[in-house]
Amino acid sequence: MHSLLCLNLDLSAIYQCLRQGYETHPSAPENVTVVDIGEDWVKVEWAEPSANAHLVQSFSLFIRKDDRDAKIIEVQNVTSPHIEYGLETDTEYTLFVQSHGAAGDSLMSTAQVFLTQPLQTSICTHGQPLFHPNGNRYHCGAGIRNCPAGYQCIVSGQTETDTYCCPKR
Repeated sequence: MHSLLCLNLDLSAIYQCLRQGYETHPSAPENVTVVDIGEDWVKVEWAEPSANAHLVQSFSLFIRKDDRDAKIIEVQNVTSPHIEYGLETDTEYTLFVQSHGAAGDSLMSTAQVFLTQPLQTSICTHGQPLFHPNGNRYHCGAGIRNCPAGYQCIVSGQTETDTYCCPKR
């Protein structure tokens, strides 16, 4: 049964359609990377598409708060590196980048998930708490892990997630 269905498909038309899209549209930006994260901002950078980079007219950044019904926000005409402000503190987001050309748009880049930093209060008496490169706070304490050399564990609440690695004086 399946072989008969395949014989009825116009493979030439399918190939021409795919080929035309490949030749006239840029591919997605590559190496999309979150390089820095703050309380209400993220810095992202990317490389030119591997296919048809010469066709790129602009890039758009898409960012979505990881809530159930969160809207996707499009920021048009961005360049790499780009800093996006106005995010909520201590919130997980997903972002991706898209190339735009005269004949159409690329697919979306690989998604990047990150967590904005919480509001910095006077948790540490000297300096700022330690964060992982992905924006997550470095938790410490008994049964979790020790702080790296030069840092001490500060407990600010009742649970193990209320811990911070603060610089020693």
